[in-house]
Amino acid sequence: MAGAKPHSFLTGFFTALTLALTAIGLLNYVVDPLHYYRGLTAINRVFFSGYQRYQNVGLARSFKYDTVVIGSSVTENFLPSYIERSWGGKAMKLSISGSTSYEQSLILQQAIATGQVARVLWGLDVSAFYSGALRVRDDQAPFPYFMYRDSALLNIEYPLSLSTLDLSLRVLRGWGETDLDALDTWYKRFKFGAETVLAGWSGSCQLFDHKYLPDRNVAPEAAIARMQEAVRQNLVAIVRANSRVSFYLFMPPMALLIYVPADSGMLTYSLPFRQYIAGQIAAEPNVRLFDFQSMPALVGDLNRYKDMLHFDLATAEYLIDAMRDGTGRIDGQQLLANNTRLIDQVNSYNHCSDRGPLVAGH
Repeated sequence: MAGAKPHSFLTGFFTALTLALTAIGLLNYVVDPLHYYRGLTAINRVFFSGYQRYQNVGLARSFKYDTVVIGSSVTENFLPSYIERSWGGKAMKLSISGSTSYEQSLILQQAIATGQVARVLWGLDVSAFYSGALRVRDDQAPFPYFMYRDSALLNIEYPLSLSTLDLSLRVLRGWGETDLDALDTWYKRFKFGAETVLAGWSGSCQLFDHKYLPDRNVAPEAAIARMQEAVRQNLVAIVRANSRVSFYLFMPPMALLIYVPADSGMLTYSLPFRQYIAGQIAAEPNVRLFDFQSMPALVGDLNRYKDMLHFDLATAEYLIDAMRDGTGRIDGQQLLANNTRLIDQVNSYNHCSDRGPLVAGH
């Protein structure tokens, strides 16, 4: 009898563990806090800000739409409701803040796999592609590859997770964002304007004297090779594999100040990227390419920005309407010509002489 006690204990322990996991899994499946199995239900009508790498999979799989927005934080203010009013149809925003091109391709493939995508509005950020073809952001938390498995049945981590349970309990308490349109937007939370942008800039007037020289100021070869592979794998391959989908690829505007100093940094990385896009993807029949980075009215007006990268809601709405109307649409040769135009704009830009002294300390 004495020898039976450990066996009885283990049996009881594993029985209790099985029951607990079953209860957790059943609750998480029914509540489905990230809409992984189904869309809006009577139980779950909320969404959670900051869970894009997890929650976007549910939005892609479980909701109805014909247009998707792909990109980093600069596309987070592309309101689906505005796209629907401007373009018609039904839109879904699948932006991921700070995302890499691989992460963007993963979520886009989730959407395309539903068979309902007719249009993709894709903001092409330079930094997303220079990080490499297979890189994901796991500096804050491990990337949830399990959410992206082809079959939901293969994902046991989501229903059995205590983190999912925590979200389920929040849903049952009525916590969360009820307006999908406002999810992960930030245009109401920040102050925009030249003063704000300049206050966050760590440069000085002397940096405007640094000019870009095409034959001398180039990005490292290894970085360019990583970027090219990321473009081929995460952009070109998807476009060519989905000929029935119309891809509206756009270079989002950035304040000219982001290119200062011109002989290093953003400009040296942007130009090879833009040149490679021109040669690899611009001529595809299902691609409509737009360049908003060389439009003076967009890049020269600091009042549009909260920092050198992130523009306001009015600018986001302008881009949506411009792509609808074909404003700013270019081909590969025009993009190459715009590269020369961008170099000239940056080299001639001097906020100190054009607008007076920078803010105190600069």
